[in-house]
Amino acid sequence: MLERNEISLLKLEDLSAQERRARLLLFIEECLLSMLKVPGPLPRRKPLNEIGVDSYMAVRLRHALEGATGHRLPVSLIFNYPTLEALAEHLTVRWATVRPAILGARSSEIFARLKDMSEDDARTYLAAVRS
Repeated sequence: MLERNEISLLKLEDLSAQERRARLLLFIEECLLSMLKVPGPLPRRKPLNEIGVDSYMAVRLRHALEGATGHRLPVSLIFNYPTLEALAEHLTVRWATVRPAILGARSSEIFARLKDMSEDDARTYLAAVRS
């Protein structure tokens, strides 16, 4: 699923908030299209449960988003932000507020190191930095 439109900490870091939101929106939509096995595009303001997203798919989507962004997300994420637009907006705001809190003043140093790492090495490194 992630191979089609992979997003990562580094790729989101270099984007403006508007570009980050668009990338997240596209990623969410591609994940859901893959799960629902329907042609796109999906309606961005229609509740996800009305387009066929069930609780199992909601869990799968949350896991995909956690893996792609490096953020732990609440179990109720899809129910609290029930449309593509609401979910992308929430994740965009969360990225802007949570990332500095997790990484603190060392964020520039940390992201400079991450640029030369593989995705797996970067996740391992970030887990160590967070603890």
